[in-house]
Amino acid sequence: MGASVSKSYATGTVTATAAASASTAGGLIGSNSGAITRSYATGAVNATSALAATTIAAGGLIGTNSSTGTVTQSYATGAALSVISVSGTSTAGGLIGRNVGAATVRQSYATGAATATAAAGTAIVGGLIGSHSGTGTVTQTYATGAVSAISPSGTAVAGGLIGSATGTITSSYWDTDTSGRTNAVGSGASAGITSLTTSQMQNPTNYASTYAGWDFATVWSAPSAGYYPQLYGVNYVLRVDPANASRVYGEANPAFTYSIYGFHAGDTAAIVNGLSVSAAATATSNAGTYAISASGGSAVSASGQAYRFIDAPGTLTIAPRAITVTADAKSRAYGDANPALTYQVGGSGLVNGDTLSGALATSATTSSAAGVYGITQGTLAASSNYAFAFVGANLTVTPAAATPAPARVPIAELGSYMKSRVPQSAPRPPEQMREPANIEQSSPAIICKSRRCLELPHPDNRRIGARARFVGAMTDRDRLPAFVDN
Repeated sequence: MGASVSKSYATGTVTATAAASASTAGGLIGSNSGAITRSYATGAVNATSALAATTIAAGGLIGTNSSTGTVTQSYATGAALSVISVSGTSTAGGLIGRNVGAATVRQSYATGAATATAAAGTAIVGGLIGSHSGTGTVTQTYATGAVSAISPSGTAVAGGLIGSATGTITSSYWDTDTSGRTNAVGSGASAGITSLTTSQMQNPTNYASTYAGWDFATVWSAPSAGYYPQLYGVNYVLRVDPANASRVYGEANPAFTYSIYGFHAGDTAAIVNGLSVSAAATATSNAGTYAISASGGSAVSASGQAYRFIDAPGTLTIAPRAITVTADAKSRAYGDANPALTYQVGGSGLVNGDTLSGALATSATTSSAAGVYGITQGTLAASSNYAFAFVGANLTVTPAAATPAPARVPIAELGSYMKSRVPQSAPRPPEQMREPANIEQSSPAIICKSRRCLELPHPDNRRIGARARFVGAMTDRDRLPAFVDN
C-alpha cells in the first residue's frame, strides 16, 4: 500500500494464515509503503505459515513497512504473534513486524506483547520492531510489551526494542521490567537506545530529561503514575503544566498559573471544568522547593471523547529571607567590664516569631589596653530560612580617669592668703598663758616663707596665727612653727 493514512484506527483481531505462501499481518495495515500518521490499532494480530523457507511477519500496527513507508505519531497496543511451523523466518514486533529498505518510524510506540516462533530456522522479535534492516531510521520511540522468541531447532533473536537491527536508531527506549529483556537489540548495534524501568518511564517529575529531545509541548503528553508518554494527536489526553513560581520565606504564595497541552482540533480550554492548581506550602513553610500540582478537572471533546488529565507538577521555590544585622558601637573605660553587645536587624526583618541565636563577640577584656576593638558576629546566627548579612562595629576602650590630688593653696599666693586670713590674736591674761614668759611672742606679721612650711596642707596653714611658735632662731628661714592651741 503506497497511499497515505492519517487519523485512522482499528480495534479488531487480525489473523493471516497461509499454508503455501508467506504471511504478513498488521493490526491496521498488512504491508505499507506510504505514510501512516496519527493512527493506531488495539487488536491482537496473528500471522502463521506452513511454507518452508519463507518469511512471515506480524506487527501490532503494520506487518511489513517497506521502501518509502513512514510511520509517524502512531501506536499499537495489541499482541503480535508470528508462527512458522516449518523451517523459515518468523518475525514479530509490537508495532511493525519488518521495517525494510529506507522505511522510517518516528514518534511512535507499542505496548503489546510480541512473540515469534519458528519450528526450524530463525525467530526474530522486538518490542517495537521485529527486523529493522536497510537504511531506514527509527527515532523517538519506545516499547513496553513482553518479548519472546522461540525456535526449538533454529536461532532465536529477541530484543527489548528491536529483534535485529542494521538501520539507524536514536532517542528510543524500552521497559526492562515489563519486557523481560535486559538487551535492547537481539542482533546488531544498540546505539541510540536506552533501558528504563517502569517507574523511570512513568515518572512525571523529570520526564523532560528522561526523554531528552522529545517534544512535550505539541507531540507527547507527560507520563504519570500508571501511564507512559502518549501522543496528543491520537490519544485524548491533556497535560496540565503549572508554571514554576517563587517567593520569599514568610510571604504568601503567589497566584499560580498553568498551561494545557493536547487539545484536538476544534477543542479549547473553554471545555475544561473544575481544574485547580495549588501547593502545600504556606507562609510559615521553610525555605526549599514544593510541588505545584493540578487537581480535579474534566473535559469532553467536540467529538464526544472524554479527555484524561495528566498533572505535570511545577515547582514553587521558597527563597531565604534577606536580613542585615548591624552591631551597635560601644565604649567603656579601661578596667571596666564590657557592656552588653547589642545589634539592630534590618533588611526584610524577622517573621513568624523567629529570633536569632548566639551572641556578638569582641576580643577586648577587662585588662585590655585603651584602644579600639572590633565587634564581630561571634556565634550570632539565623536559621536556614534567612540569608544572613552582618555589619560589624567597634568597642572603644578609653583611658581610666586620673585620681584627683588634695587641694593646695598655690605657693605664689600663700603670702597674701596669710595676710588676709590670719586673725589678730586677742590679748590674754598672763595667768592663762601656758608658755613660759620667755617664749617669743608671736607677731601677726610673721609670714611662713620656708618651703617646708609652705608645703604644709592648707588647713594647717590657716592655723598659723598670733600664738605660732617657731623652733630655732628668728633668722633661720627653715624653721617650722610649733602650734599652740589658743
